[in-house]
Amino acid sequence: MKWNDLTMKERSDLMSLFLKAGVGSLSDMKRIYEEYQPLEGATPYKYPDGGELKPATITEKLGRKWDNLYWHKFRREPKDFSDEVTNILDCAKWSNMQLRNMGYNIWGDAWTRSSQKVKKVYSGYDGLTKPSEYTYSGYKDYVLGAADNVQKNFNWKDLEEGDIVGMYFRGSPNYQKAFINGTNGEAQTHTGHVVYRKGKPYVAHNVHGDIKLNKAKRILGRKHPYGIVSIYRPYAEGGFLL
Repeated sequence: MKWNDLTMKERSDLMSLFLKAGVGSLSDMKRIYEEYQPLEGATPYKYPDGGELKPATITEKLGRKWDNLYWHKFRREPKDFSDEVTNILDCAKWSNMQLRNMGYNIWGDAWTRSSQKVKKVYSGYDGLTKPSEYTYSGYKDYVLGAADNVQKNFNWKDLEEGDIVGMYFRGSPNYQKAFINGTNGEAQTHTGHVVYRKGKPYVAHNVHGDIKLNKAKRILGRKHPYGIVSIYRPYAEGGFLL
């Protein structure tokens, strides 16, 4: 959606966020929104990956507002091939139930499922240094770095039905909780699992009761509202991989 196609209320919301982040020029606001390009010579803020709001200092509250407004409202989300809904709002709870129905004894949160009866297929966190303490910017760099590693180093065609997929989710209120309590160096706040449709791997995941079904190859890397950061393969009840 172009800037001129936004409603007055939508423009006002965006401008308010930009001003709080130190972007005072209307032309800069339009350019950042429409082109997703770095601003040459922009010293207090840079936009290196399209829509990544990074002023010199930014509060977590403002950052989450920006992510929810920009990434989940204005940016086009990866195509969703599901119209399913559920009264279960928790992403991990829903995915765990689906996998248990497939014969896997899987429990845990988005940031602890890798500690279950699973085999690591690929973790984008491998090779990264987890910050010693939580900060908003440090957290995002760490988790989005993991997403970039998956995109660069993992072949999405190697995904199998039932694989557990750790995912980042922009704007989540659980960043710090995931950072502190995550297992195996993981810190993502969202999760799903792999299903196959017409011979291709898709990721099924629950966003506040709305079941998403995205092509796996379309949610690689950091330039999305959500994306893959790790893959684990669950064992069946007897302890063997199916």
